[in-house]
Amino acid sequence: MFVRTLAPLAPFLAEEIWVEVLGKKFSVHQQPWPKPDPQLVKKDLVTMIIQVNGKLRGQLAISNQEGQSQTEVEKQAQKIESVRKYLEGKKIKKAVFVPGRIVNFVV
Repeated sequence: MFVRTLAPLAPFLAEEIWVEVLGKKFSVHQQPWPKPDPQLVKKDLVTMIIQVNGKLRGQLAISNQEGQSQTEVEKQAQKIESVRKYLEGKKIKKAVFVPGRIVNFVV
């Protein structure tokens, strides 16, 4: 697969590797482009940015699945000490949530 992706950048080198080293009969340039595997690019962990009134107050490393749930992210974000001190004694008017990226508490 690497040789096929190398071919547009270094065609002569890729052809030599394809035929001489790997022992293939046909040109590397006649081979189909490799297909991406979506399972390999899927993230297991995401880093959520936690803001209070639009200012960065903390980060939360959480699984990708939990990062899609607003209630779970808000619950864990409120446990972070650097976030909790800005929320203590104040009422949360609104929580802006972008799944897998950010939660912003408006107080």
